[in-house]
Amino acid sequence: MRWGSGRLREAKVVGSRHRYLLVLSHAKRFVGPGAALIGNATVGMCPVAAHGFNFWLRGQRMLADNIERMAKAGGDIGMPSGLLPFGRQHQRAMRPLYLATNALVRLYTNESVSGTPRKARDA
Repeated sequence: MRWGSGRLREAKVVGSRHRYLLVLSHAKRFVGPGAALIGNATVGMCPVAAHGFNFWLRGQRMLADNIERMAKAGGDIGMPSGLLPFGRQHQRAMRPLYLATNALVRLYTNESVSGTPRKARDA
């Protein structure tokens, strides 16, 4: 196959094909005593979507803001009661994308899909 009007070399298969399960994971809790989850530790969507880095960036910013607020208030930054607001905020931010991605996985992995969803998938 030629790409780019002949400017690029021919593409060819150099290895065997593999199948990967499309699996998503979502942590039940994002915080615990002295610990907080961010990035792929909260929501795993590989190989479906590569959002782990973006989740990490957003999560670390929210966690840093939460720690700063707790430190200014003189609280223990590792106490579950202080980390819970971060956990709730982080889950609210990540859950919509997780649910949307999960819907796409179900659409493409469920062979019994019919009607309009099937037509959209086939398109």
